[in-house]
Amino acid sequence: MARFRCEVVVEALPRRWFEECVDALYERAGRLELDGDGWIRDIEQHADVALVEGEHLTAGARYQWHVDRVGEDGEPQDRGGTTTEVVLRSWERHGLVSAEGETWLDDGGLATWTAHLHSPARAETVRAGGSYRGVKRWQRLSWAARLDAGRWWTATEGRERLGRSWPSWAKGRGRLGWSWPSWAKGPGRLGRSANGRGRRRAEAFTAALRHPLGEGVLRLSPAAAPDGRWRVVVTLTVRGRGWARPVAAAALPAARRRLEDAFGKAVRRAVQEWDETVRELRGHDPREVDAWLAVLEARLRAENAELDRWIAGQDTTTAP
Repeated sequence: MARFRCEVVVEALPRRWFEECVDALYERAGRLELDGDGWIRDIEQHADVALVEGEHLTAGARYQWHVDRVGEDGEPQDRGGTTTEVVLRSWERHGLVSAEGETWLDDGGLATWTAHLHSPARAETVRAGGSYRGVKRWQRLSWAARLDAGRWWTATEGRERLGRSWPSWAKGRGRLGWSWPSWAKGPGRLGRSANGRGRRRAEAFTAALRHPLGEGVLRLSPAAAPDGRWRVVVTLTVRGRGWARPVAAAALPAARRRLEDAFGKAVRRAVQEWDETVRELRGHDPREVDAWLAVLEARLRAENAELDRWIAGQDTTTAP
């Protein structure tokens, strides 16, 4: 097992801004209307979404849509693409919003996920998890993530309660059948700060990824910085699984410095992107959903384009 840790200072997203944007997004979804055939209307990017079972925006509502495969010329292909089905399990503004979905890929793979938002009116806690199953055994992934917004605000507003455990409803199997994977469970707190001194900080965000050959868990533990920003301890734990476990253990001492450099570089890049995005978001009214969604979509497109360039570069490097 290898653990990497660092401490960074990032731009703060105001609590009121975050809570209002989540509530506004809930209201925006509630205004979506269907035409006579069950298709979502008035919003172009949702034009292919159809209600196939149940009542719109009520528990049990089932939606489907298909995305065509796009060729190198940018035109949709006659064959291929993905089909997604989403079932709404709960839709309560002051309670729980929950959904689960499945996406069938044209390569035979299947991706599944669940998502839970506790109280959209206050955006208290978000939990999500899912898996991907390809046609081959090694093409399997499972993931989970959770954000305790209440714990985050408590820590960054200087009201941190040290070592507080996760609330009971956020642990184990809930009423909707979702459970936090046992392999990703942490101690509930991160320990001391990155330099080995200072107060213990409770983790507020955790994300975990698992593959047949390895697994990793990322934890964020926030606190208030003197200048109004956030000070965050970032901890990444990785380990091999199966036959890769002894191989990874043997190779780690030689590769540790390179891995630490890669970890530090990735964190610095994430901090830069976070700061730029937050500064831009704070310039918009949180209830103007279209405005801040456009900011996030532009950032996502830029990230996808950069990822495509990186993949293309890898293909060129490995070509004979």
